[in-house]
Amino acid sequence: MKSRFLIFTLFLAVMCIGSASNAMAQSATGTGVFPLGDGGAPLTITVSAQQGGSGGVLRIGLGQNQIVAQPVDICVQDNLAFVVAQVTHSSNAGDEGQFLQVGFFDSGNDVDFLIIPFGDLSVVPNQVPACDLFLLPTSPLPVERGGFQVKP
Repeated sequence: MKSRFLIFTLFLAVMCIGSASNAMAQSATGTGVFPLGDGGAPLTITVSAQQGGSGGVLRIGLGQNQIVAQPVDICVQDNLAFVVAQVTHSSNAGDEGQFLQVGFFDSGNDVDFLIIPFGDLSVVPNQVPACDLFLLPTSPLPVERGGFQVKP
């Protein structure tokens, strides 16, 4: 009887661990390179964000200028993820503590896209819930090199 109870308890523990990992599976990762058409340095965006995770990064670079931010919220629907990240370092004084809002579209084998709410890739003073970004007008920017992986 004790061995059956022990086996049942171990089974429940394994099921709980599996359910917890599935619940936190939402993520967006990858790097995209975007030429801006002016012959200068390309825009590069790197993301590593996971629901409930810590230690992720959202990095935007253009030549010597860069913004580094820590993801604070992610919302995934199918193959589109919106990430909200708080700026921890920036080449522009005064950006630290503000927020970036960016979307990542994973098209599988085709060209991926960076999704920019309101068509403006800039920092904002207030944090907006990532799921609210699905309701805003956006501008897609196709990735020339690299790509993004989005997991619901």
